Formats: sequence, structure tokens, C-alpha cells
Amino acid sequence: HDMNKPAYPKNTGDWIMEIVALAALLVNLFPLFVYSDLPERIPSHFDLAGKIDGWSERSTILTLVGWSSMLYIGLSLIQRYAHKLKYDARIKPEKLPEAYRMNVRLFRCTKAFALVVFAVITIQTYAKAVWNTNLDLVAWLYPATFVAFVWLFVYLIRQSDRLTKDR
Repeated sequence: HDMNKPAYPKNTGDWIMEIVALAALLVNLFPLFVYSDLPERIPSHFDLAGKIDGWSERSTILTLVGWSSMLYIGLSLIQRYAHKLKYDARIKPEKLPEAYRMNVRLFRCTKAFALVVFAVITIQTYAKAVWNTNLDLVAWLYPATFVAFVWLFVYLIRQSDRLTKDR
């Protein structure tokens, strides 16, 4: 156990992001259990309107499994060791725990958002490949993700600004 690691207990929003990330990871692992049900060729790319514009071998769906697993593990590890990252020298030592919490929250939200994006693509791919149904999930995915990331970025920049100005 790291003696220098400050405690940053999770609030309700943090727990929700962790549950969303874990649920999305489970959706992204779903292709491992239904791989043999997939046809030889599956949709592999969707345009901004959610229309299929690329097909590949079914093994390409394992790329989503791999990327989502690496993202989940990698961002979880970064969250765990956020206190070891380099922080703005203008932040007073007594404000560092708050900066750590903010960074952990950033990585937690990024993990949840990214895994949800992959989960939607996985669901859309499976639905089209197996049921020949277009769920139109991807069409709203890009704008919704963009808005969510911009909101998160602006929020965290404002919080970071507050930490360096509260001197």
C-alpha cells in the first residue's frame, strides 16, 4: 500500500461513472461469448450518420474487445496512481489532494465515456451482423460524445483554474 497516496473517497457521481464503465466493459466483452454466432463478414466502420461504410472479417470485432479492455485497465491504473503524476507548481501543497481528486475524476469519466462509445459500436455491429437490423445508435453517438467531452473539458479547466487562483 502506498503511504503517500492521499485518500479520495468516491462520491455518488464517481460510483455512477465506475458502474457505467464496468457495465460498458461487460458489453464490450460480449463478442467473446457469441463469436461463433457472428457471420464471416461483419460491419467494421460506420459513417457520421451511422450508415455502414466498411465490412471486414468477424475477427475484427475482437479489436473492440482488446481496446476496451486495455482502456479499462490502463485508465483504472492511472486513477490509482494519480498522485504520482506531475502537477502545476502553482498549486499550493494543501490544495494537491483536491487536484488529485480532480484528475482521478477526469480519468474515471474518460474511461466511462470511451467504453460507452465502444459498447454502442459493439451493439450496433452485432445487431447489423446477426439480426440485419440497424439500431441507429451510432448516429447520435458522435455528437453526444463530443458534447460530453467538451463539457467535461470546460468543467475541469475551470476547476483547475480555481485551484491555481485560490492562493
